[in-house]
Amino acid sequence: MTLRKTLALTTTAAALALAPLAPALAQDTMMEEGTAPDAAMAVTDEKVTAFVMAAMDVNEIAIAYQPRIETAADSAAAETLTEEARVAMVDAVEAAEGITVDEYMMIMSAARTDDTLGARLQNRFDEMTEPTQ
Repeated sequence: MTLRKTLALTTTAAALALAPLAPALAQDTMMEEGTAPDAAMAVTDEKVTAFVMAAMDVNEIAIAYQPRIETAADSAAAETLTEEARVAMVDAVEAAEGITVDEYMMIMSAARTDDTLGARLQNRFDEMTEPTQ
């Protein structure tokens, strides 16, 4: 699976899971850093690695929960599972070394429109997932 496919699934899952946190996190980060909402974010190689590792964990959670949510008995059960997935995704990002939830969200958002960043993420993903010989 390419990072683009992984990011597409992860972005969808994480966006749904972390969306309630995004406005507050983005606002807090911008206030702390004094940046504008659409200012370009410099992403270090360490943050790229940390993001890819966290994205792979979030993707695994999304893959595990998606069929359960889709086959839930009713909307209440689906909502409960969605909340469980959201908590698990946030926990996964928080447990990842070298990245915070707000940094993760900012990188994920920037990667959608910044081809250079997207390529860096893809290259790092490929390096991390290529089989060793």
